[in-house]
Amino acid sequence: MGAFDNYKIKLLNKKTTKSSLKRNVCVLPIADYYSILIIQNKANDILIKSIESIFKNSKVTQLYSRTEKEVPIEHNTHIYTYHISDLGFGKIKKERLLGLVNTNFDLVIDFSDKITEFNYFIKIATATLKIGDLHSTKNYLYDLLVDKGSSDSDFLDNIKLQINTLSQ
Repeated sequence: MGAFDNYKIKLLNKKTTKSSLKRNVCVLPIADYYSILIIQNKANDILIKSIESIFKNSKVTQLYSRTEKEVPIEHNTHIYTYHISDLGFGKIKKERLLGLVNTNFDLVIDFSDKITEFNYFIKIATATLKIGDLHSTKNYLYDLLVDKGSSDSDFLDNIKLQINTLSQ
């Protein structure tokens, strides 16, 4: 990623730090989550299947980064990809990503470890609960911080435990 790409990301993130979003944070029982946004570095079907097995009533939407500039034709309407070329100066250029930003979710879970690229999507997402890694440098974006453990499955188990504990 070049200096110009970093500049575009900084403009977008600056926009989110200026805007304050008033939200009502709520931890619901697992069965009451119907729409979930998963943010991850790259596609991981095993992780998605694990999430779907825990959140059985949920429609899982994915957002991950892609390396190629051109958008592949998506046959699944719940998969979104992101590339730095999708950004203008402080705004998103791709209409499909704008649709994602304007969607309401019950839960957002951040599995990514990229510091700047996904911050905008996490911050701007309309959700009743946002979950991220306890040891992340971007923990100010989340409502609930959970220990990631050594793998995504450990993180998912810890999320399940926290939601079950807090929703009682």
